[in-house]
Amino acid sequence: MRDGNSEFMMSASRARLEAGWMRLPTKAGDRIEGLSRSHVYTLIEQGLIRSACIRRPGCIKGIRLVYLPSIVEYIERHIVEKP
Repeated sequence: MRDGNSEFMMSASRARLEAGWMRLPTKAGDRIEGLSRSHVYTLIEQGLIRSACIRRPGCIKGIRLVYLPSIVEYIERHIVEKP
């Protein structure tokens, strides 16, 4: 049986996934689906998940967004089935 908190967490996670794009966390300890900010950047560099950088023309800095369904797909590719 699930408690109210886990139901809330599942619905919050589902709502984020349905949103599609999410901004990378700015704090070092924050995570996306359990993955650290630095690990997410590594996955982006390797082309394993989708991301977009939104910035004004001529600006160096911008906002990095990640596509949550691509993170979930990455995680699902690493599921280990028990023999």
